[in-house]
Amino acid sequence: MGILEAYRPAELSALGFAIFALILGGLQHPGKVAPFLFSGVVIGVGLAMVYRVGILPFISSQTIAILSLLPFLALGGVARSFSPTAGAALDANMIFLLLGQGSVLAATDLRTVTVEGLSIIIAAAAAAGIVSMLGRTGIVPSD
Repeated sequence: MGILEAYRPAELSALGFAIFALILGGLQHPGKVAPFLFSGVVIGVGLAMVYRVGILPFISSQTIAILSLLPFLALGGVARSFSPTAGAALDANMIFLLLGQGSVLAATDLRTVTVEGLSIIIAAAAAAGIVSMLGRTGIVPSD
């Protein structure tokens, strides 16, 4: 119903669930990746909320908005280069870019950003939870 009414959080939940299901479904051992995916999503949502509520309202042009993404992308790149944080950093970067919306001057009120962030977290929890219930090694038998 939310998608039919063009309710943005419902659209983000559906998009998030589809993305996470595709990511996890394409892996040989999705149960091993699901916890990293979920933690990366939570980190990405947190960073996107900081960006949209704390930085984006003070940006006056689209060019500056795009440039303001660079520190976050650099942080994500550094996190990807270390093996303990590499798995979560990939998903954190993806979610930050999806939810941060730095290329457009998006809504920046805390309520909207929080609801959108929670919709992505719920989608990730659903996808990761389903995969985790299937077992630590997923549904594909190892060779």
